[in-house]
Parts: sequence; structure tokens; C-alpha cells
Amino acid sequence: MPRKRSEFTEVMYDENFKYIKQKDWTKARGEIYLNVRIHSDKSDTQVKNKNAKRYLLPYDGDPNNAPVPLRHYTQTKPEGANSKPKPRSRESWLPEVHADIQIFKQKLGYLASVAPDETQTVVKKPKKISDLWDIYREQDLEKRVNLKTFDEKLNKDTIQSHQNSFQRYIELFGDHRIDSFPKNLANKFRQFAPNLPSLTDPDKTLSPITVRSMGGHLNRFFDWCSLEELIPGRPIKLLLPSKKLKKVRTKIPTQAERNAVEAKLRAAVKEWESKDYKKKNRTTEAGRFKTLLRVFMLGNYAGMRRGEIWALPKDRIDLDQKRIYIKPVDEDGGLSKDGKPIYVKFKPKSGGDDWQPIPEKLEVFLRDDLASRNDSEKWFLDKSDGSVWYATPDGITKGIKKILDELGIEGGAVHFFRKARLNDIWEKNPNASKHFGRHQEIETTEEHYTSGEKPQGLVDLVNQIDRENKLLN
Repeated sequence: MPRKRSEFTEVMYDENFKYIKQKDWTKARGEIYLNVRIHSDKSDTQVKNKNAKRYLLPYDGDPNNAPVPLRHYTQTKPEGANSKPKPRSRESWLPEVHADIQIFKQKLGYLASVAPDETQTVVKKPKKISDLWDIYREQDLEKRVNLKTFDEKLNKDTIQSHQNSFQRYIELFGDHRIDSFPKNLANKFRQFAPNLPSLTDPDKTLSPITVRSMGGHLNRFFDWCSLEELIPGRPIKLLLPSKKLKKVRTKIPTQAERNAVEAKLRAAVKEWESKDYKKKNRTTEAGRFKTLLRVFMLGNYAGMRRGEIWALPKDRIDLDQKRIYIKPVDEDGGLSKDGKPIYVKFKPKSGGDDWQPIPEKLEVFLRDDLASRNDSEKWFLDKSDGSVWYATPDGITKGIKKILDELGIEGGAVHFFRKARLNDIWEKNPNASKHFGRHQEIETTEEHYTSGEKPQGLVDLVNQIDRENKLLN
């Protein structure tokens, strides 16, 4: 007599949708979901080990919906505002689970030919790669992106970037069946992708960096498909262009351009501070320009990086020692403008604790600025209520870039000023520039970071440069 099939197994995931082993269920916090078991169309390894294919059961059995928690079936729905869910017997909710599983199999491309309590026989329908992408986007991509960021526009832009990568794949290889991938796909991608036209300028082809980014998006998609056992065979790994790309020397702003940015920000702060605001306003234009001025001062005079400024608590600025301490941060950052929680997570490039010396001109600014803060402020870039001004470091880039555009200055953003600062010091003393920038080579900010002791006379040299620049202007 044939053995009754196992329709599903219970699995647990935490709030970040990370799998929790069953042995840890009693001590971990998570939600139980249902892993639907498919007993056909299996890989050779699954057949050999007698394993089933597994999919998380979604709401209403619809593959476009999110995974459904088990409590959706095992608890009654509250009838009133003050009522609470009550447990249901297994006999009452199990048929509902089986019904949704049958719907799910049909919509996923499996047709059940027998009743749920009999031996399973299923037939696989042809399915296109675009069908799998839609499931991946709904069940994995959008959830991961929303967990990492809190800015709605940034979320949409990130998801759209992944979507663009997939559309480029379709341009190259078509919307093929999932059991009929192009031969030698990994090499063909690296060969043909660089010839695709740029989205912003059809007369240009994709840069190696863009191709690498696109390939990374697609490899993540293929990895997910393999883990979910949605595509047969070994995992697909597209080959990407070499990392050893030709370095482009970034533009360095002139002293006059840096002075113009500082003058504009100081004038804007003064102008908007003279205006009246309604008390209910959480943020103001004066606060926005004051925040951008703070970013500029640390980027231009201390040569600090964007992430270091964004994740800087104000109590790590020691004016007595003339140091800004740069340490790991992993804590609550308050609320965004939309009332969503901000989480500040930062790790220094050096890998551990570090510090940056404070030159004279920056010290004068910081003494006045910190003296004006209220007791509720926690961050150097604070909304005056303990919340960091920007939900992500990208907000800093956008804010500074807008000021540069208004002044007609072409270049980068915060790193734009850091580069100029280190270049000033390099012309006087290359070794001092290395230590002020906390790295080994001025041409790169990605390798061989150093931290700890700074050479004697470093701050004096920087102060001398600032005094000379003032006389020149």
C-alpha cells in the first residue's frame, strides 16, 4: 500500500526572516511557517536522499503573496476590538491548510491528480524565468530591502535597480523556460553584457562597474532559486568583469569652491534662523542648513567620511583633547520624518576604535555649535529630539549635492571635500596626509587603513594650512 505523503513541515524564522533551527525554538523569538513539500520534479540529489522540494506556503495559496504564519490557521479571528484570538483544534484548521496547499501547487505549476490524503502524483507545467523573478521579488527581494533601509524612495530605487538588472538579462537571453537555460550562460553574460546600451545614454555601453552590479543582482536571484529548489541542476553563477578596473582620478574642489560652499551654508543658516516657525514643526529650514553646515565642517576641515559623520554621537567630540573619537555604533537612531525607526549601524574602516584630530578653525565652530545644543540631542546630526537627521548616509550625499548643484560646482559630495583636505596636507607633508586621512595611500580609501598614534605636529601643520588659505582669500 502506498505511503501517505507529507504535505508540509513546520519551520521557524526570526523577525529578519532568518531561519531558526528547531533545537533553538524554545529560546528564540520567531514565527512558525509551513514548508510545502513537493515529491516530484526533484534533482538527482533529492531523489538519492529521498528529500522533497520545499516552498513556504503563502496567504491564500497565491505565490505572489507573502508567506502565511501558522497562527493564521490555528487561531480564531478577533470578533471585536476587545476580543482576543482563541486556539482552534487541529481537526478544524488542517483541512484549510490542505486546501491552500492544493491552490498553491496549481498556481505554481503543479497539478495534483489525486486527493490530499493519497500518494502524490504531480506534473510540472512549463514556467518562464520571469515567473520565478516575480516570486523572488515578492518573497525575498522586497523584504530584504525594506529591512535594510527606512527611506521609501531609497527602497523603491533599490528594488528598481534590481528590476533593471533582470530586464537586461531578458534583453540578452529572452524569457526562456526554467528548464532551458542558455548553454554556457556564465561566460556569455560576461561577454555580451558590456555591449548593452546605458539607460541614461543609449549611445554609450555599460561600464564594467555597472555590469558587476547587474551580475551581483542576478547571482543573488539564482542563489535564491536554487535554495528554494525552483530551478534544476547546480546553482548558476554568472562570471563578472575583473575587479581591477581602471581608476578614474576624482575631481578635487578648489579652495575658492570650498569657501563658496561654506559661505552659502553659513548665510542660509543666518537667514533662516531669523524667521519664525510654528512650534509644532519638528524640523525647519534653519535646522536643515545647520545640519548641512555641520556635515561640511567635518568633511572639509576634519577630512571625515560620510558614514563617520552620520553615525557620530556628539559625546564623542572631546574639545579638551581636541579629538573626535570614531568607534563602532550599533543602536537606535530615533525616528525618521515618516515616524519610522532609524537604526544606526556603523563600523570604522580601521576595524576598531580610532580618532581624528580637531584643527583650530573646526574647534571654534564646534565650541559654538555644541554649546547651542539641548539636553535631548544625542547625535552630531540631530533633529533636536534624539533622532539622527538622516535615515541613511545617502541623505547626506543628496543634501550636499544639492548645494553643489546650486553653486554650479561639479564633483562629488562629502568625500569631495575630504579628498581636497588630504591633498592640501599632501603638498606639505605626504606622511602627515596619510595619518590625517587614516589610510596608507592617498589614491585609495579602501585599503590598508591605519589608526592610533598620529605624528607630532600634525594639527599644527593643518592649522598652518588653514591660516595660509585665509590669507590667500
